[in-house]
This record gives sequence, C-alpha cells and structure tokens, in this order.
Amino acid sequence: MRRDGFVALLDAVIFTMVVMLALTATIGMGFQEGSDDRDARALLEDLLSAEVRMSDLVEGGDGSSARVSDLCALMLTTDQPGVEAYVEAVLGSFSGDRQYRLELRFGDEVAAIGYGGGIPSVSAEVVVPVTTGGELGATLVLYAS
Repeated sequence: MRRDGFVALLDAVIFTMVVMLALTATIGMGFQEGSDDRDARALLEDLLSAEVRMSDLVEGGDGSSARVSDLCALMLTTDQPGVEAYVEAVLGSFSGDRQYRLELRFGDEVAAIGYGGGIPSVSAEVVVPVTTGGELGATLVLYAS
C-alpha cells in the first residue's frame, strides 16, 4: 500500500471530523437561543401566576394571598407601588446583566418596568385572567448584553 494515499485518506477523515464538530457547535448555539425564549415565556407565566401575601406587597394589605397578576392589575388602577419592586427584583435576577423591559396592560392602563436598551434578543407575551375580571397582558423583552 502506498503511504501518501493512506496519509491523504487520514487527512480527509480528520478534516471531516473537525467540520462535523464545528457544525454541531454552531447548531447547538442556535438551539440555546430558542431555549432562552421558552425560559422567558415560562418565567413570565410563573411570575404572574405566583401567589404572595398581600401584606408583603400592598400598603395596608392583610395576610391573605393574591396572585401577582391581580396585584399588577391593582398597581395599574390604583398606583400601588409594592408589586413593582417585587417584579423588578425577580426580573433582575432572571436577566442577569442584560437589560429588560416588561410592559403590563390592564384595560386602558399601561405601565412599563425596566429599561430596554440595545438589540432585543428574546421576547415573550402572555395574557392572564384577573380574579376581579378582565385580563392582564404582559410583554417581556430581553436585550442582548
């Protein structure tokens, strides 16, 4: 057997393996971006459906539990500030060093939490019912760092 033919074959196999590894890494990075989108949607759904004590977030609230979506609707209609700090803390922990913007809509009232800056990388939108009637719409946008 000729030595240069074997070396050429071995070189082609190694080159093919390197190309396959590069493709796998590139495709894997694409799937991670998609999972970030699912994480943002799941966070938004979980955040708005979480139950907290009213006394922790609403001035003069009793110890009964309420969903965060209900408290956000209350914030939009009566300017209760307590739930805003709670939502900011949760989103700050989730987004890490990235900027975010959460827009809340209830009836004709609209409020935004966080400051968007840069290029939007992930967004999620949910609509959840409010116990007292109506629906709370929420749009979360995460920006590239």
